[in-house]
Amino acid sequence: MLEPCDGKLSRTVLRGERGCKASDLPGARKRYTMKCINHNADAQAVCKYCGKGLCKDCATFTKNYRSVCSEFCENQLTRSERAFDMIIEKSERALKINAYVYYVMGSIFIIAGLVSVFLLKHLFLSIFLILFGIGSMLSGLKTMKISLSNGMRQKQGRSISETQT
Repeated sequence: MLEPCDGKLSRTVLRGERGCKASDLPGARKRYTMKCINHNADAQAVCKYCGKGLCKDCATFTKNYRSVCSEFCENQLTRSERAFDMIIEKSERALKINAYVYYVMGSIFIIAGLVSVFLLKHLFLSIFLILFGIGSMLSGLKTMKISLSNGMRQKQGRSISETQT
């Protein structure tokens, strides 16, 4: 029997003589467990590449403790991990290049601002150029800091997985 909670008109509670279970609610579905692809046993692991259920006998693990169902899945998983590592390394290199571009741009704007102060006598233009140059230099510092922190995280992740094997 459904009845409203005390003081809360928007919620209802299932009350009955036995304990309340989610399966007692109207429209509740029965829970199914994943079975092994080779045996009728309950799955203890899932292949990280294809998502098939594996029992204790069928599950094999890679050097990074990832469960796979076949040699093909292990090779594909290794290949995708290498591709992921390559993408991370290229991103780190791109961040470092961007940081150096920011440094060069900032230097050019600061020099242009100083030139405009002494030669052109335009105070507003020189302040704008110098501030823009300082902003570019700070962006370069922030970008370099991000690239270095990402590189350290990647190296720490590798060292942890290498020590486990």
